[in-house]
Amino acid sequence: MKVVIDRIQEGIAVCQRLDNKEMLDLPVNNLPRDAKESDVLVVDGNNITIDKDYTEKLKKELQERMKNRWK
Repeated sequence: MKVVIDRIQEGIAVCQRLDNKEMLDLPVNNLPRDAKESDVLVVDGNNITIDKDYTEKLKKELQERMKNRWK
């Protein structure tokens, strides 16, 4: 499953699933050290990794939307 980190607060990463938009909480201790807000994570059981390519893709899409919105 893929999730995006919405925010990190009090040792919890509040994430949104990309497939159904459901929110879930993941302990920060279980995340990769360099995980941060807006990163896309691949959660496979207890294994959690950052999908750097997908994270970059989402960031570019958001930048384009914002750029087009202000035209």
